[in-house]
Amino acid sequence: MVPLPPRAVAGNLTVEEEEFWRQPDGEGYRPCLDFSIGYRKKSVRISKEKKKFLVVAVSGGLNQQRNQIVDAVVIARILEAALVVPVLQVNRVWGDESEFSDIFDVEYFKKTLKADVHVVSSLPSTHLVSRQSILNEEGLLVLKGLDSRLSKNLPPDLQKLRCKVAFHALRFAPPIRELGNRITRRMWIEGPYIAIHLRLEKDVWIRTGCSTGLGPKYDQIIANDRGSHPEFLTGKSNMSYTQRKLSGQCPLNAFEVTKLLKGLGAPRGARVYIAGGEPFGGKKALKPLLEEYPNLVTKEMLAKEGELRPYTKRPSVLAAIDYIVSLSSDVFVPSHGGNMGRAMEGHRAYVGHRKYIKPNKRMMLPLFEEVGLISEREMGRVIREMHRKSEGQPVLRSRRRDRDVIAFPVPECMFWGFLTLIYDRILRPLISDTGLHGWYSLATIYFWPAMPQMRLCSSINFPVGRRLKGICRGRKKRLRLSDSVLGLPHCRGAIPLTLTCLMLNEFLLKSLSIWGDFIFTLNNA
Repeated sequence: MVPLPPRAVAGNLTVEEEEFWRQPDGEGYRPCLDFSIGYRKKSVRISKEKKKFLVVAVSGGLNQQRNQIVDAVVIARILEAALVVPVLQVNRVWGDESEFSDIFDVEYFKKTLKADVHVVSSLPSTHLVSRQSILNEEGLLVLKGLDSRLSKNLPPDLQKLRCKVAFHALRFAPPIRELGNRITRRMWIEGPYIAIHLRLEKDVWIRTGCSTGLGPKYDQIIANDRGSHPEFLTGKSNMSYTQRKLSGQCPLNAFEVTKLLKGLGAPRGARVYIAGGEPFGGKKALKPLLEEYPNLVTKEMLAKEGELRPYTKRPSVLAAIDYIVSLSSDVFVPSHGGNMGRAMEGHRAYVGHRKYIKPNKRMMLPLFEEVGLISEREMGRVIREMHRKSEGQPVLRSRRRDRDVIAFPVPECMFWGFLTLIYDRILRPLISDTGLHGWYSLATIYFWPAMPQMRLCSSINFPVGRRLKGICRGRKKRLRLSDSVLGLPHCRGAIPLTLTCLMLNEFLLKSLSIWGDFIFTLNNA
């Protein structure tokens, strides 16, 4: 999934506003799933497995299901078993009955993983499904409840496989992808925007044990429902609401998100996309945010009449649309941790370290209690300073081995290239400085669906790419070609050839931009 590029910000901006829209320094990291020779040798046998099968039932919301599917592929690889397309259990909160093929592109899933795991649509007639959770005599293993059970500290090849599944294989089904892309373009064409995953749904307040901030009436409704379903409550049940909040276990409400955005320097006229379900309390829950940022939109507001009607009872599909729109945003802010936040943190890093602001709730919330005791200017300075190092910059997973590579793809799934650093800092500005503002932008509107094919030095889709790939492979054995989802290939060790690849890629995109300008002019003539 390739997002639309960040938009250039024009107009008279303050220093704080310019800093808010500025993208973090990616430090030259690029996606690189370079599997070892041993892994590839095993793949020849494993990809043809037809005797042992793994059946997995996944549960939860969309991003929780994605995590479990990633784990299922890795487990199948470890067991050297064929994987049956995972079964999506009915969500007990939303009642979503979507199947795997309703959400994800099944054929693409199989094709992408064909060199890693043999994926089949169904069990052969020789294998009968049993209720056992251990490998039976027929070579069948049935697993349920995989959520976060697999170790995060795996060998490098398996970490790369996790990235391959999460960022490549799990592509959304064509109808979802097309609708999500259309809605994204409508948001993106108007200029830079912020995406906020605002967790204000009723079930969130029930599960977290937190106060809604909407008053006693709403809090009592939540308390009654929580008493009826104590199994929904997560975390330490003996903690008070205040203890939960100050420890960072409660989602930020609209008032707190507004304070955070103002403190970070987000301009009042910024366009804000709200990802998430219907907030508990309706418009009242969003009132503080809407008063400060009136250009607030949702997928329902962006969609044309009838576009979302087929998915009104499919929350997973609606969450997938939120995912697509959020990935292309210039700035992403989660109001609460969780699967969506972690998935977006890793995916935005993988596609070029797009700005991702992780709220420091433990340090920030006590500051909000001092309203009136501290000036707004000083509060903004403090908020910006406490988030200086949590804006989506590369973070090495190796610093904490219990981190999930899906949220922290560096260094296992991303390669630091000195040549790409030169390209980003020197060559690209020189090539792009021709007076064509947005050299990439208009071209992307028309050619975005074809962007994955624009990998000149590592793709087999273009003759030029095949020739350059052959040249790279024709050099000494130490030269390896690393695939890049951003169209920025790396021919390690071959400096002139690599720079040629990069400049040819830039030239192609520049040409598409000129063509895009021409089409745009015709359409508006």
